[in-house]
Amino acid sequence: MTREQIKAMLPDGTEDAVVTKILDALHGEIQPHKDAAKKAQDDLAAKVAELAEVGKKAATADEKIKAYDALQAKYDADLKAANEKAAELEFGGMLDGLLREKGARSLKAAKALLDVAALKGSKNQQADAKAAVEALAKSEEGAFLFAPQPTGGTGGVGAPVGAPPAAKDGVESAFLARNPGLKIE
Repeated sequence: MTREQIKAMLPDGTEDAVVTKILDALHGEIQPHKDAAKKAQDDLAAKVAELAEVGKKAATADEKIKAYDALQAKYDADLKAANEKAAELEFGGMLDGLLREKGARSLKAAKALLDVAALKGSKNQQADAKAAVEALAKSEEGAFLFAPQPTGGTGGVGAPVGAPPAAKDGVESAFLARNPGLKIE
């Protein structure tokens, strides 16, 4: 209420001091409510700011979780690829060892005649690869891919068992190496 409204309600001739006392009493009753309203507005603003901060942190946490999940997926894929590569290298080394042990002259050519994909998918790779190399060495296609194996005979006087007979030049030695049972006179 204003001073003029209060004066209009009171009888004419009321002193200004009385109006001031009435206004002060009214303000005294209203002020706690104003203070409470101001405090409520300040608390609301603080809660809104706090809620916004929590929202930012939640968004940041979600981003971090997504980034972590992406990194974890990349790590898992890299680990799987590395394990596959290691298994492939181990299989290749094992197959190369079997071919060398059997006397393969060209690993690349011998592997071309083997079903490497089937051998990789085999449950017992070692035994299956060994059997495949044995079969290839005994086959007609593999006859020229593998060095002759010792047969127990002599290749000439003083020659080691299974060695081809002595040759005069490189052409003869290549011919004899490919045809171990023949003799050149």
